[in-house]
Amino acid sequence: YTFCGAVGVLATVLLVATRRGHVRASARALVAGVWLVLVSGAAVSGGVLAAAFSGLLVVVLFAGVLLGPGSALFTAALSIAAGALMLVDPQPPPGTTENVRHQAFLASTVYIIVAAILLSAVMRAMRGALARAREEARIRRAALIELHAAQSRRDELIRQLEAKNAELEGFTYTVSHDLRSPLVTVKGFVAHLATDLQAGDAVRAHGDLARIQAAADKMDRLLRDLLELSRLEAGSSEAEREPVDVAGLLALMRKEVLARPDRPAPVQNDQLT
Repeated sequence: YTFCGAVGVLATVLLVATRRGHVRASARALVAGVWLVLVSGAAVSGGVLAAAFSGLLVVVLFAGVLLGPGSALFTAALSIAAGALMLVDPQPPPGTTENVRHQAFLASTVYIIVAAILLSAVMRAMRGALARAREEARIRRAALIELHAAQSRRDELIRQLEAKNAELEGFTYTVSHDLRSPLVTVKGFVAHLATDLQAGDAVRAHGDLARIQAAADKMDRLLRDLLELSRLEAGSSEAEREPVDVAGLLALMRKEVLARPDRPAPVQNDQLT
């Protein structure tokens, strides 16, 4: 009854300590408490021949599982030392001989040592396997993170490529329109020039030639600007910033539109409101 009561009180205290987060300390206390109870019980009830002394083998197993191989070997050494001290008692239990006591101690010692060594080997193997499993899990997590990062970079590159393609389509449309405009002007004034030459109007013919020359110069500027833009995109040259006369640019565009032979009807100021 005393043994059962002591174990019950110890189990209650350890349960409270475990719930408060002191797991390893609770395991140490459990091993030490059970070991002390069993050694005390064996000392007062037959020594190495008592069932309590055989129960120290279970304590060694608990120590190895809960605290590690080192604790199992330490508990085994303490158990063997406690058994050796019990043999010092000159008065063996009634009905037993000294030889029986030594044989029981030797058998228990062998069991404890073998159990401690085997348990230590098993725990070391388990810890090695656990460490390898953790390392593999870490490597897999790192590979998974790298894969997600690569997928994010790929998605970002795809978005950038789509944006570049859309920008290129808009740029191609604008360039095609701007390059077509001087050609339309040249084509129109070539027709006017033929008409003026047939009519013998030299003044209008010179004007037509001047407009054709202006359209050719405009196309030349556009081509040179495209070449400069390609150099900027390639990084072989740097852009030069300069102020832009917006009003003058609008006036030039209006003049070019009005000079086209297929120009639209002029827009009045009151139509812009």
